[in-house]
Amino acid sequence: MPIANHIRSIKTLLALLVLACTSSVQAQTPAPPGATTAANASASAPLAESQKTAKALLLRMASELADAKKFQTDIRIGYDTLQEDGQKIEFGEARQLSVERPALVLSDVTTSNGTGESVLFDGKMITIADSTANVYSQVPQPGDIDATINYFLNDLHMRLPLAMMIMNRFPQELEKRMTDIAYVEETDILGELTHHIAGRTKDVDFQAWITTGNQALPLRIILTYRTQPAQPQFWANFSNWNFNPSFAHKTFRFEPPADAREIPLAASFTPEAATGAAPPTAGEQQ
Repeated sequence: MPIANHIRSIKTLLALLVLACTSSVQAQTPAPPGATTAANASASAPLAESQKTAKALLLRMASELADAKKFQTDIRIGYDTLQEDGQKIEFGEARQLSVERPALVLSDVTTSNGTGESVLFDGKMITIADSTANVYSQVPQPGDIDATINYFLNDLHMRLPLAMMIMNRFPQELEKRMTDIAYVEETDILGELTHHIAGRTKDVDFQAWITTGNQALPLRIILTYRTQPAQPQFWANFSNWNFNPSFAHKTFRFEPPADAREIPLAASFTPEAATGAAPPTAGEQQ
């Protein structure tokens, strides 16, 4: 199958990947014989000191983000898509994420093929816009960031990579999903000294590189979806963290261009909706 035919499947794959991290409580993965995990430690032996350190660092990082009244960061993302012949091809995107609690989020995206997209929670409406196709969709926003993310992912079936990281409940959601945790090493990555931590949930292996300074901030995250065919990976590099950004009044306000076209959310951002083209034939559908 030509690689171009997989563009339509990328968002479906990413939606599955995001939902894997943000779905309801998951059952624990059985540990290897003799292993002590974060989830089963209370029922067996206490956590080793290195595990305690890893868990404390991970939850400290989660609390730093959850407790922040506002922040902004740049994220470079890459993700695998599996081809019919078994080859994995990596696509990517650059995001600037802006958050102001309790209800404001802006995620501006440039994909690897040059498409411009954005997701906006303005406190009253959810807006998803494609500046390349000059289309947008809007629905009422149900509440604060946590309520909106749950609605966005689970009811609207839209994608927002790393959505759990901007939730107020990030530490609690992270802790209840962990089935294993380990401290790997202290290492330099992206020009900064970091703690390298590895862990598991029921379906996902994760690695996090967290800064060693006064703030425990994520610099790199890798997610491996081990129950998916060929175990695709998702990675994100973070830069330019700012916990006191001066947001302009219009940062969280959507003003559609005069010639922009509003389309129903269910039809948003497919080639057919954006261009009016006929849907693909059965042989072209992914």
